[in-house]
Amino acid sequence: MRKNIMIFVCAIICFLMVYPAQANEWIPVTGADNLKNFMGGLKAERTLPNGYISRGEYRADGTGTVFSWGDEIPRKWEIKVVDQLCITINIGSICYQIERNSDNPKLYRAIDKIS
Repeated sequence: MRKNIMIFVCAIICFLMVYPAQANEWIPVTGADNLKNFMGGLKAERTLPNGYISRGEYRADGTGTVFSWGDEIPRKWEIKVVDQLCITINIGSICYQIERNSDNPKLYRAIDKIS
């Protein structure tokens, strides 16, 4: 019984030591200039739920094009809220916080934000 408790305590200590490192794996991209630099010339792809690939190309002038469903869909983007990138679509805007991976500086992710 005592051995099981020691194993459990060691596992918790190891988890607490590793957890902060994992929590810092994604670094927010902040500041309007940094977000504008990120978007200028950005080309991104994502796999849609139906398995199709949607590709977006964005330009530094605040415009872009999404290539999806066999169509070219114009987009506009801007920095609307501090540290949030907003892309205009047909029904309004969707805003994101952009984060960079600390281990791989070429890897980014976007997190939906309610605007």
